[in-house]
Amino acid sequence: MKPIISPVGDCAISIDFGQVIDPKINRHIRQTIERIQELNLEGIIELVPTYCALLLQYDAMLYSYAELCN
Repeated sequence: MKPIISPVGDCAISIDFGQVIDPKINRHIRQTIERIQELNLEGIIELVPTYCALLLQYDAMLYSYAELCN
């Protein structure tokens, strides 16, 4: 399943990996967090995992929603 990316306010995005609580989805979320952290991007403020999504908070002065979706 391809993640669904949607805006959350003006400085965060939600990356949804499914609609169920599933260990495979949770593993995928944690792997995504690791990949983002390895990039060491300035302006990524916080990564908040949930059961089936990832909230990524960013500095809107450095990134646009469109840039982060690519």
